[in-house]
Amino acid sequence: MVNDFQKGSLSTRLGIPMIYGIDAVHGHNTVYKATIFPHNIGLGATRQVCRDPRWGRCYESYSEDPNIVRAMTEVIPGLQGDIPANSVKGVPFVGGKKKVVACAKHYVGDGGTTEGINMNNTVISRHGLLSIHMPPYRDSIIK
Repeated sequence: MVNDFQKGSLSTRLGIPMIYGIDAVHGHNTVYKATIFPHNIGLGATRQVCRDPRWGRCYESYSEDPNIVRAMTEVIPGLQGDIPANSVKGVPFVGGKKKVVACAKHYVGDGGTTEGINMNNTVISRHGLLSIHMPPYRDSIIK
């Protein structure tokens, strides 16, 4: 399906390639022969990074311990491939047709929303934000 979309977009007058994305954080179960992973909560097999389990995205978290979440960001090179040694820092990289783009979900602090309400405010000190939520997110972006 995606190949047909890509062929169609490349056959236009401008030949602009299409980027196809889907929100499938543990694999796209409607694609034939796709690899499906457990949700992140199962991969981390620990506690939730969310500070309030009422948050509906807890299953997308690895742990409430930022160090465990940081360790789990090693899945990114597995998904995207290893960045070549001569690559410029900060330039996105996906290593071939058998690799996929990783996604750091959700934005910094989203796991700490007030009363666990999705897309609510995260009320936290600067120190808390930088010591709890930022380290794993930063690691994800670098990888």
